Amino acid sequence: MFAALRTVSDKPVKAIIYGHSHTCFGAGVLAEGRDDLTIIGHPDLNAVVAANAGGAPAFYPEIGPYLTARMFIQFNGFMPKSGPDAYVVPTNLESPEFAFIPVNTPVKDGQEMTVLGQKMQFFTKYGSDDKVHTTVWLPDRRILFTTMLWSSPPQLYSLRGDVFRDPRDWIAGLKFNRDLQPDVLVSAACRPLVGRETIQRILEGYLDGASFVLDQSLRGILGGKGPDELRHLVRFPDYLNEIPHNLQNYGEISTYTPAIHYQCIGWYDNDAATLKSVSPEDEAARIVPLMGGRDAVLSAAREALARKEYAWAAQLVNYLYRLDPQDADVRQVKADALRQMAYVSTGANDRAHLMSQALALEGKVTIPRIIPPAPEVIAASPATYVDYFRVRIDPERSGGTDRVLRLDFTDGSTAALHIRRAVAEFVASPDSHYRPADVTIALSGAAWAKLYLSVASVPDLAAAGEIDITGDAAEAAHLIDLFDRYVPERAVVVPPAAFSPQR
Repeated sequence: MFAALRTVSDKPVKAIIYGHSHTCFGAGVLAEGRDDLTIIGHPDLNAVVAANAGGAPAFYPEIGPYLTARMFIQFNGFMPKSGPDAYVVPTNLESPEFAFIPVNTPVKDGQEMTVLGQKMQFFTKYGSDDKVHTTVWLPDRRILFTTMLWSSPPQLYSLRGDVFRDPRDWIAGLKFNRDLQPDVLVSAACRPLVGRETIQRILEGYLDGASFVLDQSLRGILGGKGPDELRHLVRFPDYLNEIPHNLQNYGEISTYTPAIHYQCIGWYDNDAATLKSVSPEDEAARIVPLMGGRDAVLSAAREALARKEYAWAAQLVNYLYRLDPQDADVRQVKADALRQMAYVSTGANDRAHLMSQALALEGKVTIPRIIPPAPEVIAASPATYVDYFRVRIDPERSGGTDRVLRLDFTDGSTAALHIRRAVAEFVASPDSHYRPADVTIALSGAAWAKLYLSVASVPDLAAAGEIDITGDAAEAAHLIDLFDRYVPERAVVVPPAAFSPQR
């Protein structure tokens, strides 16, 4: 982008406006090493960037490493760059560079400002896939800068998982954009539009697409439809498909509707037969014999593939996969089904998940289950990751334990875990906890990162002089070992720059 800018001007960049938190990580390149730039953005943008330093955004940040791994699938981290199995949108996360400059000029909704001689008005009320969106309006020239309009329907749900994206916020923002009646619209997520009538037509068709997905999902729920039924019920009518920006080339709306159902009323579809269903493994163990056994099911899946019934083939072979995920024939048929589904998917996100798993089934790539934060992220806020550590308690190992493990960090912060049988309570202020510590470990944030990431043990760090233990050293090691370890072959640690919020 900077190279393109230099084809029209050699003047230094003096001000940068962040439209939202997904596109703010290259500002340092534009600054060319200077620190006197005006950085304009939403008042909460810096906090959002800091909060997401440890992983993909999550409603419960403790599971950020799991969503980060899914984010790497979504953004083509395991797909080839060329050939029939390649990704279709160039969002590969290889070697991400981090050049974020914090906002130093936060703006409020409706605030007016003259920036380098240009009158601007800023609006921060409405969000899209991001809660810290900033719309910029040039009233004298009727130019609108927004990230509300994309080249694909509003991404109301991300396959990697995310906090809920309320369609009402996006719809309200699009209405606001429309009602400004701009003559020029510049969006970070699609090509610019020129002409008031063209912009009105596209914005209205786009917001009608989002409104259709929401309203028809709610209509389906009123009609007794569950989340799986909604994904087949809600389909764009032809006139909405004719709006170019409603082309489902990034996400597909069939994946959005279950998320709306879950937000409205949770997972239960009001069919009592599903209320106490058997486990998926138990279901497979019972269904396969009824269908004639492994060979019969495998044959049926292959026949479905030949008929180009790819989703049905995947569903059939998945019964066998649950029973024996290492069965080579089963893995290949499942991979074949997923690959063919990827080939006919319009959405880049859907293709990425389908194709990545197909490649993994064939042994061509290894997809990690989790991608933990980088050590420096953990070391920068060690008490936060003591809190997150609590969810890794293994109830079988913790048994009848009732001990308080205190951690005193060299940066002056402290935290504790009160391990009570199957639960590890996070104690933010150990000095005020009703139980004194049974064991105390004094250590740096970097040493805690090694324990957290399972790259070193308590005895290792004690022998290296990186920790000091008050109390029984063997008990300290035992208490840490009550928590799940990250398994190296299932975990990949990547630089913090890769953990920026994503669409």
